[in-house]
Amino acid sequence: MTAGLNPPPPLETQRLIVRHVHMSDLADLLVVNGHDDVTRYLPYASWASIADARAWLERMQRAQASGSALQWAVVDKASAAVIGSCLLFQYDAPSALAELGYVLGRAYWGQGLGFTSEGILRQRWVTKGEARDVESFGLLRPEWRATR
Repeated sequence: MTAGLNPPPPLETQRLIVRHVHMSDLADLLVVNGHDDVTRYLPYASWASIADARAWLERMQRAQASGSALQWAVVDKASAAVIGSCLLFQYDAPSALAELGYVLGRAYWGQGLGFTSEGILRQRWVTKGEARDVESFGLLRPEWRATR
């Protein structure tokens, strides 16, 4: 990975705030990541305890300190609950390109994030010992700006 990701200020939409993860977010994130449907295609098992959440946060803090990734909490404005997280990684500065992975609580699926399906990457992601296809979605800067 190319180092050099610098944390931006929080992002805000009509419904959400995307901001840095805090230790106080871990209880909500345990609910999100403790659901087998949510973690089905992720490289880690469902969280069973707050210790799992703390271990995850420590890994994310190390990645952020190295400049190779940025981890955020996704907060529902209406309830102030942390409903998921997102990770920016595989940053390529010359191309102004990065990958974004996200996890949302099961209750928040299907509400639309404005991304466009760009195709299937066959056997792109190995999770839990099995190669899986990944549906790739994209959002270009002009598209994002048009929604603001």
